[in-house]
Amino acid sequence: MTGADAESIAAMDLFRERLLAMEGGLDGIVDAAERAPGCALLQMYAALFFVYAGTREGNRTAANWLHRAEPSLGDAGVRERNFFDALQLWLKDDLEGAMRSLEQLTSEFPRDLVSAKACEFLYYLTGQHHAGPRYRAQMERLAPHNSDHAELLGMYAFSLELDGRYEEARRQADRALGLRPESAWTHHALAHAAFVTDDLARGRREQEGFLPMWTHPLFSIHGHNAWHLALFRLLDGDEEGTFQLFKDVIWGQTPDSCSEQVDAVSLLWRIEMAGLEVDEKIWSEVAEACASLSSEGMNPFVAAHHAHALSRVGRDEDVVCLREAVEQSAKAQPEDRRLVWREAGIPVVEAAIAWGRRDASGVVESLEPAIREIPRVGGSDAQNDLFRVTLLRAFEKLGRRESMAALFDVFPGTRKSTSHFI
Repeated sequence: MTGADAESIAAMDLFRERLLAMEGGLDGIVDAAERAPGCALLQMYAALFFVYAGTREGNRTAANWLHRAEPSLGDAGVRERNFFDALQLWLKDDLEGAMRSLEQLTSEFPRDLVSAKACEFLYYLTGQHHAGPRYRAQMERLAPHNSDHAELLGMYAFSLELDGRYEEARRQADRALGLRPESAWTHHALAHAAFVTDDLARGRREQEGFLPMWTHPLFSIHGHNAWHLALFRLLDGDEEGTFQLFKDVIWGQTPDSCSEQVDAVSLLWRIEMAGLEVDEKIWSEVAEACASLSSEGMNPFVAAHHAHALSRVGRDEDVVCLREAVEQSAKAQPEDRRLVWREAGIPVVEAAIAWGRRDASGVVESLEPAIREIPRVGGSDAQNDLFRVTLLRAFEKLGRRESMAALFDVFPGTRKSTSHFI
């Protein structure tokens, strides 16, 4: 690795393992990159750290780190140059190009797990469920080369779940937990498998058992795993336990982060659809945090959650700002993604606004034509389920029982979770 000494290599190794485990502590890569300006890969890892923020400011900071890496690229190897190119495509909103570059990189260097993890996040941004077969194919290439790595096997398990191979997903998860029982990303894969197969009692039992291991909610997967557990508790009728997780783990750790905002809005949204009341002070606090990103609109899945929170508390000026930002982002997309934004991304945002205003007709008008394309908007299968449930609730409010039945036909794997909300 170009310009890397023993200290730089140790910092990159630590970053890789923490990124794969998704248990926080990634910010140390910034100081390490400052200390080794001639190490191109360190500068690129610092850039990746800021890209994960999912904000314009994060992307600008990431671009500065890439600029710092550039002078050292002349002596860099193929792997470093290709990773640099992938990050540049990412920052230009060419997510498809970035995914192809990272997939090619991991094909040539199957032990490059940072590239694999970065690509996994791109699948999230473009729709993990939609990308399930593609994600699984990549993991099947990498698993034989990394059979000793629990976090890679956890990724493999998640890819299998997204591709509908639930028993295989559980087998790989068991392998991963045999290597590292604390693997929170593997816990996450099991939460998904239980949710989408309606094995809700098992899902709650497993995740309750994992809960004591989630001790680092700050900038980690632990808060999102708690969101999954809260959903199991909600579906089990445990109102008190649901709100307890919200207050203790899900909300208030890093309220300025997109991921925490999405989890908070999604859970509150579902709680209300389950017929429970949410304190207006809680909604106001969450909406206040979301308002700070109302001028961004970088991703339609994230923007829809912000839109719902803002409309729910009547922050109409922020809603206007967010709509304008989403329109501008849609226009800036490469042609293939621009179509996705128009056919599904913007409709999802509009439906979220309408439901925040209790406008069932607006939800149906926006979401009914787009419902099949929701998996391409972003997020996972469990997260996308929120929009299907919202459409079902809107049909119910309008007395359109035949439309509800038709939607169940479109999605034959109807979940108990869906039925709980209608």
